[in-house]
Amino acid sequence: MQKKQIFSFFILLQLLFFLSLGLSFAEAGPKTLKTAIFGTGCFWCSQEDIEKLKGVKSALPGYSGGTLKNPTYKKHPGHIEVVKITYDPVQISFQKLVKKVWVQQIPTDDGGSFCDRGHSYRNVFFYGDKDEEKILKKTKDSLEKILGEEVKTIIKKRTFFTTAEKYHIHYAKKNPLRYKYYRYGCGRDKALKNFWNRDKIKKSMESW
Repeated sequence: MQKKQIFSFFILLQLLFFLSLGLSFAEAGPKTLKTAIFGTGCFWCSQEDIEKLKGVKSALPGYSGGTLKNPTYKKHPGHIEVVKITYDPVQISFQKLVKKVWVQQIPTDDGGSFCDRGHSYRNVFFYGDKDEEKILKKTKDSLEKILGEEVKTIIKKRTFFTTAEKYHIHYAKKNPLRYKYYRYGCGRDKALKNFWNRDKIKKSMESW
């Protein structure tokens, strides 16, 4: 009887040990996620495009880059429409994420993005530390050599982010017809195809 009790106690200890490991991994999971703030024009489109990337958990639309503390869609001077990206660095590194986002914009355009003009729609990458800054500048230099043109995308230190109004979040899913009409009318996909599918660039991008 005593041996059975000892054996049962031993099994119980093992069970508790493995349960504690499971809880540790569960707690550690979210802590491994990282965030980034990028803008590629209208944040409706940026959110939908970036969320499709493997390793990206979410892309929340908002405003960043300006000094106004409570920017809104109707009033956000100095701010740019961006998305705050939450991603798993194990699945997609910061460098790979950056490279994927470069090709979701026209990096030589300094007047806005596609049909949306003005500072609010500039292409932008915000960096959080020196390592991210180094990656951004290195990929920018490489891209300029491939394109043979000056890249006008803004690269600057990360600042505070303000979430956009609720109706902007997942606008593409909430208003599919209006979104498709806007995206088609703005010529986003056509412009990206014409820019990146040029023979010279397409070939060079194979090793990008």
